[in-house]
Amino acid sequence: MPDPTERVSQAASAAVARGRIPLVDQFALDGNDNLRIILYSRIGASATAVVTWRWFSTRTQKVEVASRDLRGAMYPNAQTVDVRLEAGVLLNVRAVATNISGLFYGSTYVQCEIVRGLGGPVVSVATILQGYITRDNARGWPGSALQSMLEGPGAIRSEPFTETTGPPVARLVVFDACRWRIVSGVSVFTASAVAGNRNIVLGILDAGGNYLYRHPFPQTVIATATLIMTFGESTSQSSPTFGGWDVLQFPADVELPDSGEIELAVSSWQAGDAFSSSRALIREWLAI
Repeated sequence: MPDPTERVSQAASAAVARGRIPLVDQFALDGNDNLRIILYSRIGASATAVVTWRWFSTRTQKVEVASRDLRGAMYPNAQTVDVRLEAGVLLNVRAVATNISGLFYGSTYVQCEIVRGLGGPVVSVATILQGYITRDNARGWPGSALQSMLEGPGAIRSEPFTETTGPPVARLVVFDACRWRIVSGVSVFTASAVAGNRNIVLGILDAGGNYLYRHPFPQTVIATATLIMTFGESTSQSSPTFGGWDVLQFPADVELPDSGEIELAVSSWQAGDAFSSSRALIREWLAI
């Protein structure tokens, strides 16, 4: 009677170097392939990436190692370099950031491709590595999954609003081809001695200046009064709270594109009214 037990047999892998190196997750090179390294950096030339690769060389019949440093250009510009790869087998590639000053997670993104051609127009045949890097967060091939710019926790930054008077407005606009969202924010509004009642209005605008959301703060601000406001993702309206802090209602799950805007404005404003100390904690992703 036949044995019903299922059996799985491992197929023999192709090999190079007289069978010493199996071709599993490696990339065979015929001398016409090159490595293209692309670096995007929110901190520009302050970012330095080091890309190291190992390959088995057909010429020397040995495993060789090489590396290339690449200094960033200010995002959304990218820094690109092409490196000639000799015939053999590409074994692994590793990318890591080496700078200390100004580096934070989400600020520096690297991509490595196998291309045909060297400099100028090339044909990309494989993307082998891409993702955010820091000193302690390297990307490797094989091993690391390809990470898009919009994946991961993003970068956390504290950004000031631009404050103007006559009329009093506080605006937060994030440029540089990114997608971003508010984590939390704070602003202080001080009414002048001119008589009259004022109301704060929170607005969200797209890059074209079109309002996507407007919500007035119900509490009236009288002459010489100071209103300290806080807001953040999914916050609801509140009555005056401890120490004079009040909560502005803010919608949930709002992501803004490059040049999107958060605005604090005043209805029935009077001369001398002003915002101050307006700042927000934002989470952003590069989005070229």
